Amino acid sequence: MFEQPRFIGIGQMKAATGWLYSHLSTHPDVWMPIKKELHFFNSGFHFGSTRRMFRAFLMEQAEDTLFADELISSSRLWRNQICGQDQTEALKDRLQCDFHFFSRALLSAEAMNLEHSSRGKTPDSRLVQRDFAWYSSLFPEDWGLTGEITPAYATLERGDLLRIRRTFPSTKFILNLRNPVSRAMSHLNHMLRSKDDGADPADKAVQMRTLDTTPDIIRKSRVTGLRTTWFDLFTEDRLLVNFFDDIVAHPDTVLTKVAGFLGIAPDRFQQPADHNPKSQYQKFDIHPEVKTRLEEILHKEVVEFDTIRNSTRYGRWRRRGRTNET
Repeated sequence: MFEQPRFIGIGQMKAATGWLYSHLSTHPDVWMPIKKELHFFNSGFHFGSTRRMFRAFLMEQAEDTLFADELISSSRLWRNQICGQDQTEALKDRLQCDFHFFSRALLSAEAMNLEHSSRGKTPDSRLVQRDFAWYSSLFPEDWGLTGEITPAYATLERGDLLRIRRTFPSTKFILNLRNPVSRAMSHLNHMLRSKDDGADPADKAVQMRTLDTTPDIIRKSRVTGLRTTWFDLFTEDRLLVNFFDDIVAHPDTVLTKVAGFLGIAPDRFQQPADHNPKSQYQKFDIHPEVKTRLEEILHKEVVEFDTIRNSTRYGRWRRRGRTNET
């Protein structure tokens, strides 16, 4: 069993997890990886993208490409050249934790791949994805509160959650939920922004085609499985639920609730509560017929979402958790 990380944000995608990350990751009492989504429990840790991010991070610190490459493999050089600069002690500690994360993530993966290569096996960057000890070691033990946020965890299967509950018995979880139709439209907008084929994102046919070819828009909007997974297996002292509409309307209240749940000072957040790192993103109007189709597809999910929202808001959500199930 492992104590780290102390909390995990589990979703949903397009339900203000970026907002949550921006506030928690800059709180003085919290350490989170500068790589927001680790995907350890669902698709496996992405080592290639992590190495690219590490190199970019070091280049920002070192302002020298060759020097950044040297820093990747030298913790002593890192401590002397980066953490030894004219930084505050708090920043030095945070930078050291950042290096700890990257070095554990990358060097352990490379060492394991080399070991398997020497045995004539094909290196596999996903070899350590089920190693809970390795995952826990990514988070510094001497920091007050550590955590990560991966929205995809919201859709984990019950068996996965049983293993997580057994292996991380004190870890807390934060779930942001959003009206399924509203979430789906935001996801569709995200996909339309990423297109580079010259098609008009506001065109109904383009939006319909994008919806039909992106099954995750519907899949990640579903909430009906939450009762038999997260809600059934984790008690209220370990699972906090926030609603997207509340975050938009009263972000300061939600942040205070999050701070109380995690046991950190609510007055030490470094940004205004309504700070939204994605507010500058372009948004397209979803065609009325596309919205109607989403409403038809997600009708049962909306009913379930309203049930969850009403039961949590008025104190009727009382999950005991099946402690006898392992």
